[in-house]
Amino acid sequence: MEIPPRAKQALLDLVEIRVRLQEPPKLKQTFDRLLISGYSPDQALAKLRDVWAEELWSRLCQRGNIGQGEFELLLDRLE
Repeated sequence: MEIPPRAKQALLDLVEIRVRLQEPPKLKQTFDRLLISGYSPDQALAKLRDVWAEELWSRLCQRGNIGQGEFELLLDRLE
């Protein structure tokens, strides 16, 4: 999925704020895990943004809800 540049930046801003607020906690934990794995903060945020975009896309296209558990599984899969 290609994310338009403005949407990409808006999602990145959202992820950065949510990581700072540790909401949900799993988001901050995943960010820290990615940093420990060698990613830069910008790279880690971009990876988290991509997961968030996938979740949003799923909701829009399937008109269903992805629950917290599914979102956490997506975060766990990041390498």
